[in-house]
Amino acid sequence: MGLALVAVTAGRRAAVRAGLVALGVAGLAAVPVALVDPRAFTEHVVLFPLGAGGVTSPATSPLPGYLLAAYVPVGVPSRPRRSW
Repeated sequence: MGLALVAVTAGRRAAVRAGLVALGVAGLAAVPVALVDPRAFTEHVVLFPLGAGGVTSPATSPLPGYLLAAYVPVGVPSRPRRSW
């Protein structure tokens, strides 16, 4: 979305330039780590986000919004409102 905003406001050339800079910075940060330990890099950057890593995420519970929608009655405030 950010690159689309840059493209609309500053033009396509600026958006391409911004995208290339972002990829370059990400590459400069990731390549040295991948060269030091490629197996750990693959585990942490590729497999874990896909759910195929060696460990499970502790964040396996449903999102708070889902829990609120499922278990809080509609229209009931969490605390009494004051009427001034």
